[in-house]
Amino acid sequence: MLELSNQGFYCAQILMILALETEGKEDPDLIRAMSGLNGGMGFTGRVCGALTGGCCLLGYFCG
Repeated sequence: MLELSNQGFYCAQILMILALETEGKEDPDLIRAMSGLNGGMGFTGRVCGALTGGCCLLGYFCG
């Protein structure tokens, strides 16, 4: 996770990258779309991307 953070990714993106890796997949467009959740939803400092990204993961895998 730290390596991905050092590359400029944020919590929601990191969660999705790791989840896709477990499936042997890559989806740069999806990772880019997750950037809207960066910094607490658009860098507002609100809800952490770990939570919002987790919700996205549920939708991705179960929706």
